[in-house]
Formats: sequence, C-alpha cells, structure tokens
Amino acid sequence: MSTFADLELGLSRSPDGRYSADLRFNQADNETDNRVMRDIEIDLAHLLELSGNPADYGSYLSGQLFTDPKLRDAFQSARARA
Repeated sequence: MSTFADLELGLSRSPDGRYSADLRFNQADNETDNRVMRDIEIDLAHLLELSGNPADYGSYLSGQLFTDPKLRDAFQSARARA
C-alpha cells in the first residue's frame, strides 16, 4: 500500500484531431484505480494564441477540461479525498 495519494491527468490527441482526457486517482490507503476517461473539446488555435500568457493559457485549458461534469466531479472528489 502506498502512503500517498496519486492523481494523474493525461491528455491525448487522436489522428483525427479529437482530444481526450484520462483522470486516474488512487487514495493512499487503497490500490484501486478510480478512473474517468472523457472526450473533450479544445480549440488548439486559441490555445496557441495564449501560449505567451501562462495565466490565460492555464485558465483556458482548465476551463475546457472541467466543462465536462464527470471529469470535474472526479477531480474535485480526488482533491477532497487526498
């Protein structure tokens, strides 16, 4: 058993240009993976326009990620349990 919680959030892009997010969480006292995988929308051109401003870039990207309620709820739950 691990003595710490583990949260991993991965982003991937398919060859057709679609994006997906994969959130995986393990509590410190439990080896069971809690996992949520969702397709998300990201306007890559807009994201690249924001690349010179880290605060706006992060705000836009997190907004796109957590628009999906299942992904947002899984992230909030993982933070609360950690």
